[in-house]
Amino acid sequence: RDYWLTGGRLVSYKRFAIAIRAANTLGAPLKLFGSGPEERRLRAIAGPTVEFLGSITETQKYVLLGGARGFLHPHVEDFGMTMLESLASGTPVLAYHAGGAREVIRHQENGLFLKTSTPSALVRAMREMEHTSFDPVRVRASVESFALERFHERIQQAVDTLCR
Repeated sequence: RDYWLTGGRLVSYKRFAIAIRAANTLGAPLKLFGSGPEERRLRAIAGPTVEFLGSITETQKYVLLGGARGFLHPHVEDFGMTMLESLASGTPVLAYHAGGAREVIRHQENGLFLKTSTPSALVRAMREMEHTSFDPVRVRASVESFALERFHERIQQAVDTLCR
C-alpha cells in the first residue's frame, strides 16, 4: 500500500487534475488508469510521481485496487462503481462529499470525505488518511449490501411482495 490510485474515463468532469495536483504537492506516488480526451492535458500537469497506466483489464484493476493506500474520488458521480470496487478490495476511498459517495462512504470507517473538491482539500485528506487506520476486512464488509447475491435476494423479495 505504497501508492494512491485513481482512474476511469479521462474526461474533465471526473476532475483527475485535482488528484494529480495533490500528488504533485505531496510528492506522493499516484497511479492513474484509463484513457480519454483529457489524457494529454493531464500528462502535461503531472509530476514525476504520477504514473499513467492507460487502459487496463479488470484483473489488473482489482490487483491495483487491492494494493493501493487509497482510491481518490474527487468528483461527483451518481453511483461510482470504481469507488465500490475499491471498497470491495478492502481499500478505503477519499471522496468528495456529494452524489453516490454519500450513500457509500462512512467517514473514518471505509474512507474519508473531502468537504471541497480542490487539490488542497485532497492534500489534507491524504495526509489524514496516512494517520488513520482502516481495517481492510471492515472496509470490504461495508459494501456487502451491493453484492450480486443481495441484489438477487432483493429482487426476489420484491417479486414475492408484488405477487401476493
